[in-house]
Amino acid sequence: MGQPSGSTDERIEGLSAGLPIATPLGWRAAGQVREGDAVWCLDAPPQPVVGVRRHLMRAPQAVLVPALALGNPDPVVLLPDQPVALDLDQAAELYGDPVALIPARALVGWRGIRRCRAQAGLVIRLRFARRQVIYAGPGLLLACAGEAGLLVCAEGPPAPPLTAGQARHLMACVMAEEIGAALRPGAQAAF
Repeated sequence: MGQPSGSTDERIEGLSAGLPIATPLGWRAAGQVREGDAVWCLDAPPQPVVGVRRHLMRAPQAVLVPALALGNPDPVVLLPDQPVALDLDQAAELYGDPVALIPARALVGWRGIRRCRAQAGLVIRLRFARRQVIYAGPGLLLACAGEAGLLVCAEGPPAPPLTAGQARHLMACVMAEEIGAALRPGAQAAF
């Protein structure tokens, strides 16, 4: 486990090897995280990584998140199916939980987020005992798979990732509300 391999998965998710990950020892590049290392998680104390898979990818389609779009201080390139955790009022209204796991591709068109082609390189998939939301740089929350497939949530039942259709619908509602708010007299930028 942990050796680079070609990726044949239909879903294109994972972390770029250089993406910073919050650990109890400080920020570490995703490519430096090993099985057994602890990683800070949103709704849990630091959790040990139970598996690391590495994939060599050749210039995949990707999603460019500009600086500050999701609280990230620098631009970030995400793979299209990488679940991004967002706390949205509209998610609570539509799906009963304010924190939604949204595939990065569903964010295209919001806050300057757009499609791009990633550079070829190493993609890292971290696995935990249960699905976790990790800190991937200041302000950016990403979900990683778990053996049990459930998101650990201290305040209630696990929230499943949104389907592609649910994610598109949610983001259309978010964008429509932000546009409407921006058109009101005296409106200020949302970010």
